[in-house]
Amino acid sequence: MRRALWSVPVGAFAWSRARAEEASEGTPQPPQKPGIYKSAGFDPTAIEKVAELLRGNSRAKMAQKRAELIAQQAEEKAKAARYRAAANDLSKEARSEMRQQDATTRNQRRREEEVRSRYRAQLAAEREAAARRLDEALKDGEEGRRIEHEKRLEDVKRETAEFEAKLRRETDAKYLEAKATYTARAQRQLQDLRLNVLRERGIAARDAALEALRTSLESVGAGVRALLGDQRRALSLAAVVAGLTLGVSTARHTARIVGNFVEARIKKPTLVRETSRGYALASSGVVPAVVSRAASRLSPRPDDGAFSEAVLAGAAFRPDLEQTLLSFAEGAANTRKHAAPFRHALLHGPPGTGKTMFAKRLATNAGMDYAILSGGDVLPLGRDAVTEIHKLFDWAKNSPRGLLLLVDEADAFCRARSSKMSEDARNALNAFLYRTGTPSRDVIVIFATNAPQLFDPAILDRVDDVIRFDNPEQDERVKILQLGLQEFAAEEQDLEVPSSFARRAYARLFGSPEKRVVLEKISPDDILAAARKTEGFSAREVSKLAIAWRAAAVSASPTRPVLSGDLMTSVTDTQIDTTRQKQFWYRTHAQQQQYKSL
Repeated sequence: MRRALWSVPVGAFAWSRARAEEASEGTPQPPQKPGIYKSAGFDPTAIEKVAELLRGNSRAKMAQKRAELIAQQAEEKAKAARYRAAANDLSKEARSEMRQQDATTRNQRRREEEVRSRYRAQLAAEREAAARRLDEALKDGEEGRRIEHEKRLEDVKRETAEFEAKLRRETDAKYLEAKATYTARAQRQLQDLRLNVLRERGIAARDAALEALRTSLESVGAGVRALLGDQRRALSLAAVVAGLTLGVSTARHTARIVGNFVEARIKKPTLVRETSRGYALASSGVVPAVVSRAASRLSPRPDDGAFSEAVLAGAAFRPDLEQTLLSFAEGAANTRKHAAPFRHALLHGPPGTGKTMFAKRLATNAGMDYAILSGGDVLPLGRDAVTEIHKLFDWAKNSPRGLLLLVDEADAFCRARSSKMSEDARNALNAFLYRTGTPSRDVIVIFATNAPQLFDPAILDRVDDVIRFDNPEQDERVKILQLGLQEFAAEEQDLEVPSSFARRAYARLFGSPEKRVVLEKISPDDILAAARKTEGFSAREVSKLAIAWRAAAVSASPTRPVLSGDLMTSVTDTQIDTTRQKQFWYRTHAQQQQYKSL
């Protein structure tokens, strides 16, 4: 590089010398301007030549530098091109790696989302289980709080009632005191006026009474004098007065005796809600015994072979309960046949298990009359309850066929005697115990109750047989549902419209509206499934399910009612939910009553 730099001025000096030689050899030169130093006698030519040489050297350096810069720029451009190519390659590789990374990230996110979904589902299941446990705990706690709240409400009501009664007594006392003060003041003010008025009225009344008495005595005296003067007329008058007195007294006593007789033998007592004594004269004892026996024979009574089927027809009981009921029914029928004393019975169990129905069937098929008494009807009678109980047993005793007296809801009347019992209730219970104290050949008493533990010990002492009615099992529920379907089911041809007007009119007048539903695709398995769902239901609740089936079929298609399997399942589920809700209400009410009794 240093050699190159020294070569540039040497070349320039040679070029300048060659030009000078050419000028000296006669080469024409351009006119020169007078130098600025001419007047001073100084020649600047040599200096100018040196400057010219320096300028030429600078231009050569600049050209060389320009060439170097151009070469350097070309090299830089080549490097930039190589860099851009390398950058493009790196960008492509980066994009490929980014795509791979994105795919890996998406797969990782999907796996993480699946894990989170499973974890969320697990958490949801745990939350539901915890919520159910919390709901159960809250229900238990709410039930306790509700009972405690009701207790507090009862206490507040009692305190409020006591405060109101106290306030009412104080108000009434103040009112009566003010009223007495005002009345006394008014009476004192009007006392003189009243005394004057009474005095004047007394004087006037005394004068009128004296005048009337004087006139009456004069008339009576004249009549007595005339009667004493005629002895025959006096005897006739005495006989007429004696006859009238005797006739009036006899008629009064006769009417009273006849009324009591008719009321005791014919008129249904007030306490009886339902009875089978339809032929009053034939079963009252008014007509001769021959007519009564004839009326008894005319009543339907199955023979000994069909007695069991007649007593339990249309019912479904467990085999052991059925055997117990048949034994009791046959014993009651044979007791009546041999004129032996009856044995009283206690039928207990949940509501709707067939206690009342069995008592009716027993009385009807044993050739006896029956009467149903509700225990809740006795206490509202108050003081008249004792009289009505005696009338009831007098009326029952006069039945020539014998009478089965069913005391339904007996726990409302036959509760154990205590200090909290009213005097009227105690007297009514004592009267009932008096009439059932000795064995009877005319009346058999059957108690039906849901709470036999509340009975008075004296009532339990009069009970000879105790029979428990439980809710039906699965086989019995199936039988009840089958009986319910048989009551309203019909074949397809039974629903055909009669062709003529007379047939249609006859069908409308005498047709059976109960058997109007066609069973469509209903198998014994459907009935068995419905019976399984009704676990814990009473016989009445199961029979209501069959009634609900018929109602749903009729409401869905009144012209041609059809009961299908789907409709049966839907109605069954709805009816079961309703019955479960009612059972919950029953249990809640029983708990409240038990809590109040404590």
